[in-house]
Amino acid sequence: MSRLGCPEWKLAARLRDRTRGSDRPGRPSRSPAAGQSRRGVALVIVMVIVMMLSLAAYGYNHQMITAYRLSRQHTERAQARLAALSGIEAMLALADLPEPIRQQRLQDERSFRGQLASGNGAFGGAEADESWSFAVVAPRLSAEEPSRSDPPWRFGLAHESAKLNVPMLRRQERLFPGHARRTLLGLPGATVADVDAFLAEQKLLPAPTRRDLQAELSERTAADPGDPTARVARLWTGGDWDHNERIERLERMVTAAAAPSVAGAENPSVASVAASHAWRNYLTFHSGRRNVNRDGRPRIDLNAANLRGLHRELSALWSEEHADFVILARQYGSVSSPSSAPTSGDVAADKPVIDFGRAAINRLATPLDLIGVAVRLPGSGSAVRWVLSPFREPAETGQLDLTSLVDDVTTESAAVLNGQIDILRAPAEVLMGIPGMTTSLAARVVESRQAAAADTATSPTIAWLVTRQVISLGTLRAWYPWITVGGDCFGGQAIGYRDSLSPLFRTTVVIDARYGAARIGRFQHWHGWGHGFDIRQLRGDAPSAVP
Repeated sequence: MSRLGCPEWKLAARLRDRTRGSDRPGRPSRSPAAGQSRRGVALVIVMVIVMMLSLAAYGYNHQMITAYRLSRQHTERAQARLAALSGIEAMLALADLPEPIRQQRLQDERSFRGQLASGNGAFGGAEADESWSFAVVAPRLSAEEPSRSDPPWRFGLAHESAKLNVPMLRRQERLFPGHARRTLLGLPGATVADVDAFLAEQKLLPAPTRRDLQAELSERTAADPGDPTARVARLWTGGDWDHNERIERLERMVTAAAAPSVAGAENPSVASVAASHAWRNYLTFHSGRRNVNRDGRPRIDLNAANLRGLHRELSALWSEEHADFVILARQYGSVSSPSSAPTSGDVAADKPVIDFGRAAINRLATPLDLIGVAVRLPGSGSAVRWVLSPFREPAETGQLDLTSLVDDVTTESAAVLNGQIDILRAPAEVLMGIPGMTTSLAARVVESRQAAAADTATSPTIAWLVTRQVISLGTLRAWYPWITVGGDCFGGQAIGYRDSLSPLFRTTVVIDARYGAARIGRFQHWHGWGHGFDIRQLRGDAPSAVP
C-alpha cells in the first residue's frame, strides 16, 4: 500500500493512462498523432499571418514607388512646361526688338532652340540634367522651297502677315465683289464646295465671336461631313488635328471616315504625309504692323489737319521744297493728266508763299500720289501758275524719294495697320489675295524677292518692287494699301522636351507686338495628342529626312 491508500499497481496504471491515453470506452485518446495535428494548425496560421504582413509591406512599398513615380512624372511635366514657356519668352523678347535687329534674329535658327538645364540643377532642382530644351517650330510652306529630305516644319516663327487676313478679305470683298471667292479657290486643295462652306460660315457667325473662330476650328473634330462648321474645320486643319504638320495613319482614318471624298483620305494605310495644305497656314485673324518706319519712328501723316505742324515735321525729314509742295498739294490739289500739264512758261519761277491759314481741301490716297504731279496756283487775271512736284520718277532720281515716301510718311493716322500682306514672305497662293495681282506677276514677285531679301545693307521696303523693275509705279500705287514688308504678329509652336521617354509640352501661340510690348494670344495645348515630333530632329541629332 502506498501513502495515498492506493495500491502501487493502481497508481502506476493511472500514470500510464495519463501519458498514453485510456483504453476505456468513452474517454478521448491522447495519442501522439493528436498532439502533432494541433501543432500543424498553428503553423498554417502563422504562415497566413506572415503572408498577410508581407503583402501589406509589399503593397506599401508599391504605393511608395508609385507615388514617387507620379511625383517624378509631375516634376518632369512641370519641367517640360517651363522649358516650353522659356521658348515663348524667347519669342516675346524677339518680337520686342527693333525691326532691323529682329529680322536678322529671325533668320538665325539658333534663336529658336536651346538647352536650359545646367549640371548643378539650376533648372528643375537637383535632379535636373543638361538635356531639357525648348524648340520653336513653324510650318514649311511651298514659298520656302523645301527639299524632299526636309521635314514639313522648320525652326523659327511664322509671319502672320505672310497669310491672308480674313477680316481684310471681308473688306476687299465689299470693294471688289467676287475677290474673296477667287482668292480662296487658289488655296491648296480648295474646291467650290469648300469655298462656299467657308464663306457661308463666315456670314453666319456674329461679329463678336469671329475672333474666336480660329481657336474653335483648331479644336473641332470632323464628325459630321454634312456640317458646314465641321467641313471648314477639316479645311482649317488639313486633317492635321495634333498640329505636328504631318498627317499620321490615325488622322487619315478619321478623315476617311468623316469625309471619304477628301483627296487622299481613301488611302489611310499611308503612315504619314505633310499637312502643308492646311488653311491655317494660309489664313489668319491676327496680322498687322505698327505704323512706324524701319527705324521704329512713327510715320508722318501727310493728311494731318495741322498744316503748320505737318510742314515743320516734313522740313526736318526732307528739304523745304518737298515740304512746301506737300502743303500746296493738300491745299489746292494736284493734277497729272497730260491735258492739264503746265508748259515751261506757266511754271512759277519764284518760290510760292505758303498760307497756313488756308484749309486743306485735298486728301492724299497714298504718298505715291506726290510723284510726277503738279499743283495749279490761283493767279491774278488770266495768269496761271504751276508748281511742279520735286518728287520725281525713280528712273530720274533713283530710289531715295520712293523709299522715303513708302517708309517715312503715311496717309493713315491709325497707330496700327492691320491685314496687309508681307510681299517678301507670302507664298504665291497668298499673293493672289492682293487686288489686281495676276499669276504671272505673283511668279515674278516670288522670283525677284530673294535678291531683295539678301540685300542686308538696308532693310527692304515695298519700294524694291519698282527699283528692281518687278512692277511699274502705277501698279505699286494700286497695291500700296494692301501690301507691306514685315509685320508685328508671329505664330509658332513652342515645345519643351528632354527625350523620347520623358513628358513633352507643346503649345501653339500667336505673339502680338502691334500694341506696345509683345503679348501672347491663342495659347493652345497639343501635347495630349502625343509627342508629335521626332526628338532627334528637334535636337539636330538625326538627319532631317522624313520617315
